[in-house]
Amino acid sequence: MAKKKYDDDDGRTIFDMSAVEKPNLFSFNPPYMDEERPRKKGDDEPSAASDRPWESSNDEMPHEMRRAYVWGALKASLLIASAFVAGIGVVVYLITLIPY
Repeated sequence: MAKKKYDDDDGRTIFDMSAVEKPNLFSFNPPYMDEERPRKKGDDEPSAASDRPWESSNDEMPHEMRRAYVWGALKASLLIASAFVAGIGVVVYLITLIPY
């Protein structure tokens, strides 16, 4: 099968997909994820600060504020659920009023 050549294609590789493997559909932990990859000579482990610089340990949310956010989300979901239950209840009530 011949490769298609586009007019604006200069032949450079944008992203090398050669290391991407097909996922295993029958296992949650495929064997290739357990293998330790060989490290190169100058390959050092990145530090936590340089790995994710946008997340710092100083910006951690206080426990009270986290509890307030969780409680607010729980109240919102209960409000939506109660609206659905009330709607289903009205429909069931109207169905019981239909004479046979």
